[in-house]
Amino acid sequence: MADRSHLDDLRSEGSLAARGEFGLDRAKAREKMQKFQLRDPHHYVLQFVQAAHLLGTSVIRVTIDADEMEMHLNQAPLDRQDLERLYDAPFSSRVDPKTRALRHLAIGLTAAQAMEPAVVQLDILRDAQRLRLEIGPNGEEFIEEAYEPGEHEGEVRIYLREKFRASHLVDFFRNLAGDLAEKAALRQYCAHSSRHIYLDGERISFGPMLPAAVVGRVDFETEHERGLIGMLPDDEETRVTILQNGVEVVEHRMKPDLVAYRAVIESDRLTKNLSQSAFVEDTDWKRFVEMVLPAALYASLYEYVSSLDERDWDKQRQWLQTLCDAVNRKAHNVSDKHIALRNRLYGLGSLLDALPRLAELLRSLPLWPVYDQRSADAPRKYVSLNEYLHDNKAPEEFVPYTSVYYPDKSLEVTGPALFFDGQPPALFPLLFGARFIDLSEEYEAAFTRQRNKTLWRELPWPDAPAKRNYPHQRHFEGDRMRATLALSNELQSSSKIWLVKEGHLLRQFDQSELLEPFFDYAVLPRRMVISFSGDIPVNRAFDNVQPDDEFVELVFRLVEALPEFLEPHAQRFAMDELQGFVSHLLGGKLHEYLFNAFQINAVEWLPWLRKLAFERPDSVWALLSPSPDKDWNAVLRPEEVEAQLASLGDYSQAPMFEGLWGDAITLAELAQNYRRHGEIWFCRASGDLDKVFEMANEANIDRSIVIAGKEGEFILERLFGPGLVYAIKRLVRHNLSPRRKEVAPAATESAKELVQSLVDRPVEETSVEKTPVEETPVEETPVEETPVDQTVAPPIPPPLPDETPEGRLLRRLRTQLTEVRGDVHYLLDDALLHALTLELDDTELIARTGADSVEIAPDHVVTRYAIEQRGDPVALAFLSVSVYTSINIHYEEITDSHEGEFLMRMVDHLEAHLAGRTHLK
Repeated sequence: MADRSHLDDLRSEGSLAARGEFGLDRAKAREKMQKFQLRDPHHYVLQFVQAAHLLGTSVIRVTIDADEMEMHLNQAPLDRQDLERLYDAPFSSRVDPKTRALRHLAIGLTAAQAMEPAVVQLDILRDAQRLRLEIGPNGEEFIEEAYEPGEHEGEVRIYLREKFRASHLVDFFRNLAGDLAEKAALRQYCAHSSRHIYLDGERISFGPMLPAAVVGRVDFETEHERGLIGMLPDDEETRVTILQNGVEVVEHRMKPDLVAYRAVIESDRLTKNLSQSAFVEDTDWKRFVEMVLPAALYASLYEYVSSLDERDWDKQRQWLQTLCDAVNRKAHNVSDKHIALRNRLYGLGSLLDALPRLAELLRSLPLWPVYDQRSADAPRKYVSLNEYLHDNKAPEEFVPYTSVYYPDKSLEVTGPALFFDGQPPALFPLLFGARFIDLSEEYEAAFTRQRNKTLWRELPWPDAPAKRNYPHQRHFEGDRMRATLALSNELQSSSKIWLVKEGHLLRQFDQSELLEPFFDYAVLPRRMVISFSGDIPVNRAFDNVQPDDEFVELVFRLVEALPEFLEPHAQRFAMDELQGFVSHLLGGKLHEYLFNAFQINAVEWLPWLRKLAFERPDSVWALLSPSPDKDWNAVLRPEEVEAQLASLGDYSQAPMFEGLWGDAITLAELAQNYRRHGEIWFCRASGDLDKVFEMANEANIDRSIVIAGKEGEFILERLFGPGLVYAIKRLVRHNLSPRRKEVAPAATESAKELVQSLVDRPVEETSVEKTPVEETPVEETPVEETPVDQTVAPPIPPPLPDETPEGRLLRRLRTQLTEVRGDVHYLLDDALLHALTLELDDTELIARTGADSVEIAPDHVVTRYAIEQRGDPVALAFLSVSVYTSINIHYEEITDSHEGEFLMRMVDHLEAHLAGRTHLK
């Protein structure tokens, strides 16, 4: 069957010759036949075989050599009228077998013309007459009749002889090896034909065939299909060979759903494309794939499952359970009305019963493990789904049907319990509804609780550490429980938290569990134990506390006393240990971690923390991390710093920082230095300290330079003000720059003034035509003349002339960056704005930041686009964002969070630009 849409187009050009039939002029018909171009012209022989099938031929004999093909059909009811209407058949709307046979004959004869034959003959032998259709070398045709009595009454002979070509010598030797294209096509595509086909005297067709390894082999038939199917359970691919008129058209391959299978199916339901090489994926194809093939598979599964015995059930129980679940869900979701409609539309015939028959068979097999409800220790037995439904379907009895995922354990339940090795089948909730109760989590909790309870009983433990090992202790008493803070004198002891219930260890948090996420800093100092003992309330799993009011109150008392308890011992802490503890304390991470460890919700401890900070304004609790809207440009006065250090007590007197020259520095010393000189200097611990040390010596820097990591930076920022810390980092960076290593800061000039100049210094060339940027005036301070250069910022590169496109771009870029930054100077200091240049010789990188410059590639596509689109702020924004990313990559003090804030401000800037505003606060 050819593609109907093309046939309708071709029919529209015919003339009405008889009632219900369209005719075409024969020459025009042959011209239209060129639409049917076979994928391989040698496949014309397959068209003749299909015609023979439709004409009822039982034996087909074919002889082929290098330049000739001869085919004999033992019976074929054709006459002169059929030959005369041969080329009308492909465009006919009739679907009777003879019209379809004539269609394939016409397609085959047309395709054969591509072989440039010398002659093509189609002979019909009937009533001692020979009727011959002959096509000459130039395509001319004629029909002749001749008297020819013989033994071949009723036969049809098709003969083709090609013109002589030199290639026939090659084909001659190919023929000896059996490699001619026509022979290969017949052997490959006609092997499953039910007709007897002989090629050069050798039979090549044996009917539908399946691999010997298939199981559940079934012959089936529908209104439009006849076929054979069998399963290959261990295979990973399903293959369906689809025939039409005895010739294979396509092998359809799929991933298996329930199981892999092989099938050979003859179908007259499907429509072939014009090249006769594949089926059109229309509605009939969809019905074939979605209805016919699954129904045939159900029939094969029924055949296979019905052949299994009890030993096979045990071996394949899990697969059978999965199959039962899938098949019964499918059957449950198909109504009787749908079945009748499907049968009428799809003509499934006896295959329609395959699904319900298979579902019923699987429901009758003893596949499901069940425990007797009277005893949790009763041995497991297997029941069928029918038995289970029959025993427990009384509507007046509410019986909880349970599924548990652990087959080797038991759980006391009030009803029959089903045990599954994996996820419970979806069929059971479908059948039982709300009565099917999943107790898996309860069972796991009960099993875990029992296991942990056993371990708890087997591990006696003291209520608090021994005094000889932990001489420093403080106790907090409750009605049923007691909390203890203990500190050891042994430097190598690790920190722990004990939960001791009734003299046995419930849980111990060791040092590895007390690490802050993403950092290798312990939340608690080493050598410390926190212990809770007594009648501790436990959770369901019996592996942690379930806090009640008394326990929460004890934790609050303990956490409040913890800084005061450790303060007298601060001098004995290692510097990194003390830094970590103080930073966690000031940042709120210490108490937050402890509350989380003890399962105390933030809803409970946040009000307590606010109240504590209000009631004790001079304590460390008043120094917790400020709110997110803090002033990032703030620089605290010395008296403010000293007031905060007073709240820290002895922690400020303990060595907490390491200096660049190996000296130990306390917070109190930093505060004194700050009051005396208005400065503190530090460098990042993650940098190249040897290089910093070398440059500091060459620059004649005689001040103490603190080495500070993230913990130390947070402490300095919190106690001295974030504005000073960010500015000092830039100050040190510029003074240690290789291009300025010969310059030392003047001893007479305050570093605080230099910091302030960094914060307040205006950006040059930042005005725009429509909305000028407000510049903060800088109060000039008289400075004694000295031959030493006093500037802090790196040298400013010579500006590009404003009249050049590059110069205008640089001015617009500085303007946009200044507007986006606004008053938030820690995002981008003025020195970096002055360091922008268009000197990067690269077409892959947009920008690259070095020690004293931010170089932009003028020839990069982003830069060129920004130059060309002068009035487009979005084009400029792409360049600005790329420049900021380059700065973030180079400078450690510019973090990803800063870049995120910069991007958000860029979005606000673009929106403000559209609204006529250009400056952000």
